[in-house]
Amino acid sequence: MTFKEALQAEINLQGLSVAIIAKASGISKGAIYNILNGTTEEARIRPSTCKAIALACDRELRREDDGVEFVEFGASRGSMPLQRMPETSTVALSWMQNRLFL
Repeated sequence: MTFKEALQAEINLQGLSVAIIAKASGISKGAIYNILNGTTEEARIRPSTCKAIALACDRELRREDDGVEFVEFGASRGSMPLQRMPETSTVALSWMQNRLFL
């Protein structure tokens, strides 16, 4: 599957819009539309662009010999498991009058 096909499938699956992906990834809507329309050739799409778009879709990319696939985090071969915070950690928040938020 090409990146274009994988991206279109993920948009359809999650019900995402190009505007949401553009905002979350930092990639312009025009660049994303060019990928989806086939204006941008597959070989010219930068790996960093693919990764940013995948992260905006809350997915990782799995590159195979036959193409690209969007997968959930930790599902790609050779990926590192996500490190979780210990459940015993806490956050303390205190308000100080007449002080700017830092």
